[in-house]
Amino acid sequence: MIMKRLALSGSLVLRIAWGAFCASVLLSSGATAEVWRSPLRDRAYVQIEKRLRQPVLDAEQTAGLPASDVFLPLPSIVTGLLGPDTQDYDSFVGVYPSPGQLQALLEQLKAEGLIYMTGPDRTVQLSHHHFDTNDGSSRIDPRFGPQHPAVPVPGLFLVQFAYPIKDVWLVELSRCGIQQIASLQGSTLLVRARNKGVLFSCGPSQYFSWVDTYLSTDRLSPDFLMAEHPLGYSFQYPADTDLKKKVAELPKTVTVDQIIQSDADGAAFLMMP
Repeated sequence: MIMKRLALSGSLVLRIAWGAFCASVLLSSGATAEVWRSPLRDRAYVQIEKRLRQPVLDAEQTAGLPASDVFLPLPSIVTGLLGPDTQDYDSFVGVYPSPGQLQALLEQLKAEGLIYMTGPDRTVQLSHHHFDTNDGSSRIDPRFGPQHPAVPVPGLFLVQFAYPIKDVWLVELSRCGIQQIASLQGSTLLVRARNKGVLFSCGPSQYFSWVDTYLSTDRLSPDFLMAEHPLGYSFQYPADTDLKKKVAELPKTVTVDQIIQSDADGAAFLMMP
């Protein structure tokens, strides 16, 4: 994860070294990314809103009340059509009905006058690029040329869930030694794990929809590689990163202005003049 920092001066030597460094970052591994997709992706997702127990409730009236006191459960004639691939939330239910039950469920929802929507947002929003996990051709920013191939970053993964993410799943991931780095659009997390096997041995993996290795091309914009930045740079890392080790990996012609470990926001920075 990289962001620019404003400064006042720079040099051609630094820019050349920066280009070499970016190339080394992008070419740091020769492994091949392996995308995993859940069988649920071939089925329709339906999200059904629960009715309020009272027609009009404001935030003050509902504060401190359990969800069961605010929202009605779905009618039994509807729940009988949901099937096992269902998750219950405070105000709605998310379900992947079997293909044979889908039409019957939608017809029953209409008959009951329940509000529902179909089709989850599969978009992943990176800092400079967004892509649809249903469309493999959109995975990599097309502005990257052959000189900057997309290669996996060891130990980092993008994980998209089939359902809206529950807090209890995040707790379980942490207990499995999986560190959440960032939360992205589309029920997607950037996580750190020893390998993909660790991800799939953890309980919440049953709710995964799509998993891919975090790629070198996910880290920065092609514009950042191509443009001249004489004003300096900041590299941001997860809080427990060994920054001295990262400094040692920089080209010798690049100098580091500051090393900052921020306890306030859990970030770590290398700053270059």
